[in-house]
Amino acid sequence: MSFDSHVPSPVNQEPRTDGFALTSFILAAFALIPVSLGFALVGYRRIAAGRRSGRGLLVAALVLNCAWLLVMATGVVLLVTEVRQGQRAYEAVRGLAVGDCFDARTGSGTDFEDVRRQACESPHDFEVTVKFDLAAGAWPGDEKVAGQANVACAAHTRKVPSTDGNANEVVAQGIVPSGGAWRKGQRTVTCLAQREGGGKLVGSLKAAPTPLDLSVGQCFDGFNRSEQSFEGTATVRPCDGPHDAEVANRRELPAGAWPGQAAVETQARALCRDRGDVAERGSDGETQRVVWLAPHEGAWAGGRRVALCLVVEKDLGRLTAPYKRR
Repeated sequence: MSFDSHVPSPVNQEPRTDGFALTSFILAAFALIPVSLGFALVGYRRIAAGRRSGRGLLVAALVLNCAWLLVMATGVVLLVTEVRQGQRAYEAVRGLAVGDCFDARTGSGTDFEDVRRQACESPHDFEVTVKFDLAAGAWPGDEKVAGQANVACAAHTRKVPSTDGNANEVVAQGIVPSGGAWRKGQRTVTCLAQREGGGKLVGSLKAAPTPLDLSVGQCFDGFNRSEQSFEGTATVRPCDGPHDAEVANRRELPAGAWPGQAAVETQARALCRDRGDVAERGSDGETQRVVWLAPHEGAWAGGRRVALCLVVEKDLGRLTAPYKRR
């Protein structure tokens, strides 16, 4: 008896997916571009030799890497453009003085072009409200510089009468030096006021006092009693008529380096002997109380070192009589 031998023919199997190609795709998804490309190169050689599959993964990894490179390049271009715009704006206003009013073409952000001085009595886009130098030292970073500038500039933001009899609601912006300008010794911040929502300003901010400009004993409107903050211009009122507040005490704190918020508030509290307590009643029987206001770090850097003690109505209403000092 004889038997025919039979040997099964080998089955054609697909090569396994290349691990380097898969790893390259995963790394590309997390923007690890150099490492991803390295794995892709090794995977390509293995796949080209027929030992592994995974060409689709390599193509997908390449597409992802190219997309990340495009995103990064766009970010760099935008960053460089923003820095250049800020520097152009800084240079454009360096020659202006406090109280100067001007028009300017603007691109994105504060990219000022073609700055033209205007008489403040005429319609204009901007007014320089204050200029001050930040403390010397290492570059504190964009966020720190912008934060100090915003607080200081906001302290100088006021309302200005307009030709139609309404108030010009103004907002402030600070033009600050870039890191490159800082390293060249340029540390000046220029605060600008412009009309909120666009449009033209009419009149000068220099003619509109804030409570910081008033003397002890003056009564005024323009103090937000519920939030204990300035609303803008202080409109002086007779103390025997309705008014928001009265200046009970005022002190220009000593110049020097920023002593810290706690130290400044301690000095401000000292101005108000009756801080938070009920003071003597006015002539019409209303109850008054005293609040204190202290400058913040940005305002201090901008030269606003005034601490105030104000008399307000206890229940956040309006006063109708002068403060009776004990």
